[in-house]
Amino acid sequence: MLITYKDRITNETIRQMTQQVPLPVSNRMRLKWLGHVLRMNDDRLTNSVHQWNATGKRSRRRPNKRWIDCIEEDLRRAGVNKVWREKQQEDNE
Repeated sequence: MLITYKDRITNETIRQMTQQVPLPVSNRMRLKWLGHVLRMNDDRLTNSVHQWNATGKRSRRRPNKRWIDCIEEDLRRAGVNKVWREKQQEDNE
């Protein structure tokens, strides 16, 4: 698509042309933070916590929603597949 500012096409029109779903601001901010976290060095605490898997037994009630669960839900709404997770695991190895 060769669109410039001179064409004066609204964002809504471009989303319809590309068949994208608009994300709320909170979801965009969460995905933006995910991009920062994925690019961080492995020795950074934030990246370490992101990659950490908890061990132990969970309570009987419904588990609390984790940050990564929210991210996966946002990506599912945006139509992005789970390849990013596999790619991240390959990069960490």
